[in-house]
Amino acid sequence: MPSPFRTARVIANPISGQGTAKLKAESLAAALRERGIEAELAFTQARGDGERLARENTADVVCVVGGDGSLREALEGLDPATPVAVLATGTANVLAMDLGMPRTPLGVADMVVNGRIQGLDVGRVNGQLTFLVVGVGFDGAAVADVERRRKGPITKSTYVRAVLSTLVHWKAPKLVVEADGQRVPGTYGWVLISNVVKYGGFLRLAPDRKLDDGRFELFLFPGGTRRALMGYGLRALLMRRPGPRIQKLSVRQVRITSETEVPYEIDGDLGGETPVDFEILPDPRHLIVPSDV
Repeated sequence: MPSPFRTARVIANPISGQGTAKLKAESLAAALRERGIEAELAFTQARGDGERLARENTADVVCVVGGDGSLREALEGLDPATPVAVLATGTANVLAMDLGMPRTPLGVADMVVNGRIQGLDVGRVNGQLTFLVVGVGFDGAAVADVERRRKGPITKSTYVRAVLSTLVHWKAPKLVVEADGQRVPGTYGWVLISNVVKYGGFLRLAPDRKLDDGRFELFLFPGGTRRALMGYGLRALLMRRPGPRIQKLSVRQVRITSETEVPYEIDGDLGGETPVDFEILPDPRHLIVPSDV
């Protein structure tokens, strides 16, 4: 089958995947050329490079080699109409797991040629792009702990240590939430604004979510104490589902405030502290996904 694309830019974070991403990016570029696609390589060297390299793109398709953070930078810089393929090499790779994307250069090259285009809703939170999940509360504090301790590449054990450290000193916040302009009664200890099926790779938040319905799902956790968080975690490990007291809403806009500053994370990276203002952007991005997804 002839490729629908003539040119490709491969944007890669060379230190992702414990340093394997550089070799995988080179293999992907070679595989694309074998399939008749003229491919060029562009490597990032620091945070923000992915967005710049995406803004400079003139190719028909962009392939991102790296983690969710690398993909977010590329989506920020690209024309929304440009199709994006992903070769996941990061720590979490939430979107790739959700969509069952191939994990090898040859598999991704075949997906570029034979896959289909899938719309992807994106939002903006306090000026920053999000396509996965915004977490306000405990996970924001844990990511802040990761950033403080970070020395070199992040592994899953890095997150485990951060979670345990944060849990020891955690005090539950009281988050006030407005959804699509309406105040939600009560206060909450943890809030997620999500466009994923699995949070953290295992908790099934929204198996019925649609990537391109113009909405994210809002999950409101009534308790944010250490005891409540451990209960959520235990239920997630045993049942892979959130508890029955957790409220779920479909939203386009969210505002979250609190009396004290509460940290939040955006797609696994530290975002800042409350208040949080989120809105869906009018132009979805476009992913190349396997034809059977």
